[in-house]
Amino acid sequence: MASPEGIGGNPDGNLTFPAVNADGELNPRKAQDFPVDPISSNVATSKAIKDEVEAKEKKDAVKSALIVSGVLVAVIAAIFAVSRKWKET
Repeated sequence: MASPEGIGGNPDGNLTFPAVNADGELNPRKAQDFPVDPISSNVATSKAIKDEVEAKEKKDAVKSALIVSGVLVAVIAAIFAVSRKWKET
């Protein structure tokens, strides 16, 4: 019925848990010094900068489009007003 390796792959059938780093488990603040891959960090930073620049360019494009639209509406309104004055006289 039982496998030839024993219970849990252990030939002697020992059911003990593996050893654990209790200091690391109980004090997670000590385990925050993880190595950072400089290449991926640089890639992430450059991507973030690129995204910020693109967002600023989009904002500037929208702002300039609104200004141009406003000027066009003002010119069309002026032309409409002048043509109405000509029709009255």
